[in-house]
Amino acid sequence: MTATFADLGLSARLLNALARNSIETPVTVQVEAIPPLRLGRDVVIQAPTGSGKTLAFILPLVERLLAVNGPGPRASLLPRLGSWRSRWSGSSNHSARS
Repeated sequence: MTATFADLGLSARLLNALARNSIETPVTVQVEAIPPLRLGRDVVIQAPTGSGKTLAFILPLVERLLAVNGPGPRASLLPRLGSWRSRWSGSSNHSARS
């Protein structure tokens, strides 16, 4: 049986937003990452570009932010350091340090 975003426990508000954008079925990385992220667990995902990682991280984050009135949780999405290092290593204005 294929999982749905509703099966992952997302709120009606997010389900409606996904439907309005024609996003109907979660991909594997989302099925695996969203449940622990909704529980507040740390998750590391390594998957190819275009595999659905960003949505897997953003949906639980947005859900938490929408649930809080006033000042609430803050979040950071951090790229792997190696990704940044490789982008800047060829620049004359920046240097990469190990």
